[in-house]
Amino acid sequence: MDAGILNLPVGTATEPREQALRSEISRQLKHLEDDADVTSASDFYVAQKWDRLNTRLGLSTVGLSGAVVVIGAAASIKGLEDWQTYFAALCTILAAAATVIGSALTFLKPSERGARYREFANKHKALGNRIRIYRTVNMEEDGTLRGLSEKLAAFSTEKNILNSDNPPLSRNALLIASKETLEKRERRAKLNGTKSPLIAVDTETGGSSPASRGPAHKASSEPAPVSVSLRA
Repeated sequence: MDAGILNLPVGTATEPREQALRSEISRQLKHLEDDADVTSASDFYVAQKWDRLNTRLGLSTVGLSGAVVVIGAAASIKGLEDWQTYFAALCTILAAAATVIGSALTFLKPSERGARYREFANKHKALGNRIRIYRTVNMEEDGTLRGLSEKLAAFSTEKNILNSDNPPLSRNALLIASKETLEKRERRAKLNGTKSPLIAVDTETGGSSPASRGPAHKASSEPAPVSVSLRA
């Protein structure tokens, strides 16, 4: 990119090439924004799954432990002496099940995992919001293409760092998040009377745009869609 073109101030953008470069920077910013939105939605989805698992395992452990206490108390009731063997066996089985579930809860740590995904979901969401505000409000305040390019590079670097640190995302999470994001945009477009851009999820190929290359997911080369690839 020529230094002279990069330093052209706003208001002197008369050459088609300069206009094309500004449009490309805006397009790449939109890619980064869309990538951040999809990743944020994916992280929130996975965080909710871990939270539900944590609740189910916790309630199961409490329920089984309570059942052991109740059965143990019932075994001491007069007239049920003949059932002592069955009560003892049932208590042993339930206690073992409670121990297994408790061990799984300790090993998996679903509460901590959910909190980690939620943390990165909020980080991606905050980044997407900052990119959106810059692209739609503050972008014209940068006087030169060099300033726009530096801002794009800064956003891209921040996005790549988040991608590299983000916990793994499954294909199912990416597909569901992309679908929810598309539905949200369609509802917003209906309210605004505009056409909503499509979001394409790429779970097979590894194509990416220059501004959004990271291990978590990658943007496609199309102007509007968001393309997401999987991390192992």
